[in-house]
Amino acid sequence: MDNDFDKADQAHAAPEFRPASERQSPLLAYAPNFEKIDGWLKLQAAELLFAAAASVTAGCIVEIGSYRGRSTVALCAGSMAGSKVPVYAIEPHEHFVGMKGGVFGPGDRRAFFRTMLMTKFANVVRLINASSEVVTPGWDKAVSLLFIDGDHRYEAVLSDFSGWRPHLADQAVVIFHDVAGTGPALLIKDLVAAGALTPVQTVGRLAVFRFNAADGAVDPDAVPESGVAPVYPTPIETKGPREGQSLHAIGEQVYYSARGNYLYQPIPKCGALTIKPALLELEGLPVGPNPGKRLSKDVNKFPGTEMLTSQEEADLLGGRTDAFKFTFVRDPYTRLASVYTDKIVGGFARGSHFWINQIRDSAEAQDVTLSDTISFEEFVRVVAGQRGREMDNQWRHQYHCGRFDVIKFDFIGRVETLSIDFAYVLERLDAPAEFMHRAIRPLQALDTSMALWTTVSAEARALFLKKFAIDFDALRYPMRHSSVLFLPVNVDRPKPLPFQVPSADGKAVKGAKRKRKRALLAGAAQAGAADSGETPSDAPDDASADD
Repeated sequence: MDNDFDKADQAHAAPEFRPASERQSPLLAYAPNFEKIDGWLKLQAAELLFAAAASVTAGCIVEIGSYRGRSTVALCAGSMAGSKVPVYAIEPHEHFVGMKGGVFGPGDRRAFFRTMLMTKFANVVRLINASSEVVTPGWDKAVSLLFIDGDHRYEAVLSDFSGWRPHLADQAVVIFHDVAGTGPALLIKDLVAAGALTPVQTVGRLAVFRFNAADGAVDPDAVPESGVAPVYPTPIETKGPREGQSLHAIGEQVYYSARGNYLYQPIPKCGALTIKPALLELEGLPVGPNPGKRLSKDVNKFPGTEMLTSQEEADLLGGRTDAFKFTFVRDPYTRLASVYTDKIVGGFARGSHFWINQIRDSAEAQDVTLSDTISFEEFVRVVAGQRGREMDNQWRHQYHCGRFDVIKFDFIGRVETLSIDFAYVLERLDAPAEFMHRAIRPLQALDTSMALWTTVSAEARALFLKKFAIDFDALRYPMRHSSVLFLPVNVDRPKPLPFQVPSADGKAVKGAKRKRKRALLAGAAQAGAADSGETPSDAPDDASADD
């Protein structure tokens, strides 16, 4: 046993003579000053951490997100009560604003050290002032207990778990905090469905799981039963504009406040129909009734960055100003399904062939035969076969539409949590409370049904994953979505629609337009129509999707 733990053992010898009030809690027996530590962790939840840490007999304990050390003390106390395994606290202690507005920073580091000195656990804990993504690549110890309580946004929780996953021992204990929060809850749902985690118990806002190392669904090198092997590209970094790339061309598309306090980069099918009208109203610009027109900057006259010099524009996009830069992204699976439902199925219903003809032209160039209805399988194959410049913005990679290689964003919201994330954006923009209530209240969780993907073969899914690998990686969405992970491969076409649809020349069909739309939407699995982005100038005015 190393000297650090010898010293800690002397300070925390198992107590035999304590007041009755302290003996009621094993945690308080080892940490009598626990209730004096700043933090939100309740005693009952802390005792769960204590018991979990006391049960660890080998490896080490890792905590992600330590704040001022309240939960860390519970884990250290449990370790000393058990097998005295090392406890590592992964906490950058850098300036950070949480989802609920909490502000954290370097001052918490001093409080953390005071906590460790007060509880005499300074020789037990190993504080690592860095994030998981910095620490995990060089980690070489087996982790038997992982407590995740860092940034609660989905992408952050996913990043934390994915980084530590290769270091988890089989049947390791994994504990999540704030399981009622959207980020942890969504990830837990996917991991449990995939067999990576087995639920054990929930106490308050803590949930305990056992990690199943043998489950291939979470092994980065495994191939799921569908036979679709994922592609993991090199992590993406903001590199600045490419040679010959015009910053002004970028600035013409972004929404830059007249006051210079924020910048919004729209991405088609990622909440634009909700976000743009709200920003127009905040700027005092008219919000017209026609979605196709009000979303076009040629019509709404929302300012861009054209008035800035090249250096001012570079400083803005590169994060060297105080402007709050944000965008919204979406699961690539549901985004493409939404495009198909809105632009292809909906296009037939409306008699609008703008996007339908694009797909037909690409299919002809690729020598792909399409049915009259253009099935989702056919749509996926054609899109996957397009070159970048051939792709319409409606389905072009979010990474490129969002200009992630140029713009250093302060916040990246998600369509899956649109109401929560957009409320956060409006708070950052100092929107009036009444306006926020009016803008957020109508929002509902979008239908992110994966039903359309049950009609797509494993081969087509593999083409899709390869084509959109950059979005899955850069935006941190799981390739093996729980709804398509182990789908039985269905190579049969969907049932034919109950009536004739118009051919490419747009001839009329039987029945009224409203009946056609209703039948088409009923015949195709609902993928949830989401927001459109910029509408091409030669596209029909009514071509944009509603929320």
